Amino acid sequence: INSGKLEIFKDDSLRFMISSWEGFLTEVKFQEQEEVNVSRQNMFALVFEKTNVKNMLHGFNDNMFLLPKSKLKSEEFKLLQSLAFENALSRFIASSYYMNIVYDSIYKFQEELIETIKVNKNN
Repeated sequence: INSGKLEIFKDDSLRFMISSWEGFLTEVKFQEQEEVNVSRQNMFALVFEKTNVKNMLHGFNDNMFLLPKSKLKSEEFKLLQSLAFENALSRFIASSYYMNIVYDSIYKFQEELIETIKVNKNN
């Protein structure tokens, strides 16, 4: 693509597919950053607000971080009962589900591109 020599491919559909690939990936990366990462950050912000991360780390892998237990209480039960957390978790699940559809389309595009290359190789 960068060499500007896509004309070496005789098949117009192959040239189009090759030239579309980078834009397709850029769009997917944007969707990942905007939707999945934002929804994940929102969910984690709620978790960090209501839970005691220090105690989670204290209990992790025989306290490998050597942290003393926190004296502050956490509100995990309130978090699990909150509409904000349910909404954030639902958005994250929906975003992840949507991205799986997008990843499937990438896979199908790659398969189609490979088949088109094979057909053109034999011509």
